[in-house]
Amino acid sequence: MTSESNAPAMAALIVKPKVPVSGSAAVLSTMRTALGNDAGVRYVRPMAGDAHVVQLTAPAQRDQIPALIERLRASGAFQYVELDSMMKIK
Repeated sequence: MTSESNAPAMAALIVKPKVPVSGSAAVLSTMRTALGNDAGVRYVRPMAGDAHVVQLTAPAQRDQIPALIERLRASGAFQYVELDSMMKIK
């Protein structure tokens, strides 16, 4: 089995915990509690406004990403969880 640090990223997310946390370990711990063994998580970087960029890794599959995002939202631990993607001006 591939470790989280070497596993390919399936999706990048922006998450903002309801309770501000200062370290990556707290963000990852909260995510692991919500996701269990269904996805690996890897911390990328902090953002402004107490948000964080994280990656979902194997064993998650790309087709599971929407359901995993909904599980994080439903956990009640996050103010928001969104895919980290480029926005296009229309």
